[in-house]
Amino acid sequence: MSIFEHLSKQQREITELFCDIRRSVSSDQRGLALIQFQLAANKLIACMRAEHAVVYPRFADIDGLVTEVAQARTEHAAIEDSINRLRIGGLQGDLWDSELDHLIRLYDQHADLEELSMFPIAGLSMTTKELVKVGVDFVAYLSRSTSVAGASITYQPAPVTTYPRIVRVAPVAPVAAAPMEIESFENVEPTAIDEWDREDTAYVFSRPEAAA
Repeated sequence: MSIFEHLSKQQREITELFCDIRRSVSSDQRGLALIQFQLAANKLIACMRAEHAVVYPRFADIDGLVTEVAQARTEHAAIEDSINRLRIGGLQGDLWDSELDHLIRLYDQHADLEELSMFPIAGLSMTTKELVKVGVDFVAYLSRSTSVAGASITYQPAPVTTYPRIVRVAPVAPVAAAPMEIESFENVEPTAIDEWDREDTAYVFSRPEAAA
């Protein structure tokens, strides 16, 4: 499959999810609509990540697509902002519905840009083998992006400040000393006995009071 076929498949699936959300909202199933929105948002963000990493850098090398690629990246940023407002903006009721409509319009506009402008020009400028290779790379990156799409957005997340942690260590009970092993007299070498005698004699002569 070429990159066009992979992207068209993603677009169809995302569009179907948006239709499901609208049906749930119209039937006042808010909880279901929120679940469906999270699925659509995660899928859309993962797709945008893969496009930024694989597709757009390749399309940007084509002279006739420089402007279109720049516009597509700008549209991704607008889509991302709308998703964040729906996720964490505290919108409810009609305000949430209105922002959802705005997101869907942005997405439809972006899909038109890709299908009507970017795909035809790229198709004339790249070989079939190149388009298939981009498709393979896109799918590989998409699988990695999907796992983190719910926790992060299209672009590189900002670094998180770390703070020192205070770790309390429980007191450790003292370890009992190992019992001293004393060898029997039969196992002691004669040379060792001579050494002990010399040490004791030296101690007595250096300290006469010890002999008292």
